[in-house]
Amino acid sequence: MPVFNMLSQYCTKKIKLFVRYLRTWIDPYFARFKFYFSSNKPEWLSYSALEDLQKKYPQPIWNQYDDANILIRSSKRAAAIQKMLGKQFNRINDILEIGCWDGMVSAGLQKSGKTTTAVDYCSEGFHRNAKEIGVKLLQMDAMQMQLPNDTFDFIFSIDAFEHFANPDKVFLEINRLLRKNGLLYLSFGPIFQSPFGLHADHSVSVPYCQILFERKTMEDFIVNNNLTPIDFGQTNSWTLKMYKTLFKSCLELKILKYYEIHDPQHLKIIAQYPSCFKSKAIDFNEFTVSGIEILLQKV
Repeated sequence: MPVFNMLSQYCTKKIKLFVRYLRTWIDPYFARFKFYFSSNKPEWLSYSALEDLQKKYPQPIWNQYDDANILIRSSKRAAAIQKMLGKQFNRINDILEIGCWDGMVSAGLQKSGKTTTAVDYCSEGFHRNAKEIGVKLLQMDAMQMQLPNDTFDFIFSIDAFEHFANPDKVFLEINRLLRKNGLLYLSFGPIFQSPFGLHADHSVSVPYCQILFERKTMEDFIVNNNLTPIDFGQTNSWTLKMYKTLFKSCLELKILKYYEIHDPQHLKIIAQYPSCFKSKAIDFNEFTVSGIEILLQKV
């Protein structure tokens, strides 16, 4: 009997793994099929649907932002930037970080002998360690930076571009500040139409809530359940297509590397409510690409 139970458990586990493997292939095609053959009505789901879905998606565990975790995260990011740039990192002297928050990634690059400047719209997050290491921390609007033309060899921004109200204006500022042959690195997301593009999972944890529910529906739900209000202005509403068009629009900035970060974990929501998605975009990929990583050079 114990041997039979062991075999049964082994076979059950293998079957589950096989089914999971099959779903990684089948689910995208099924969701895509439902999307493209759907009408665009209804556009939104009801309040009761939000109540039901919220029960199925518990709120995530948030990253810790104590000093120890900030140091670990920033050190990893600084090391990743150096690795990505390779030998090109050696010729870089002046660096600008946009949307720096604590400025600790710049601090990691400052330790490598670079001269770093880090700007953010809010000075609240500026970390004392970054100041002590020598990072020039500036409270500044990224759309209108009070800095001279052709000042930096390398400009980067991590997890900030989706928050800028006008990414196109920030992009123009970057081009103005970057020296010839200078490099620009952007890594950001989740973008607006991806599963957690509203950045609201601290309150409404349903993936694609911004696609499924009207703003008033979510606001009423938050009030009725004593949840933290959503800051609807903390992210822009730019689509994947808009970003791709922007990055190709400036002839002075040549794309060296471009990656899209896909999130296929919630395709069953698209398959279940395809009309909500069809009414917002005609390209299925708008909903499956959660982030962008791009390296450009000024020519």
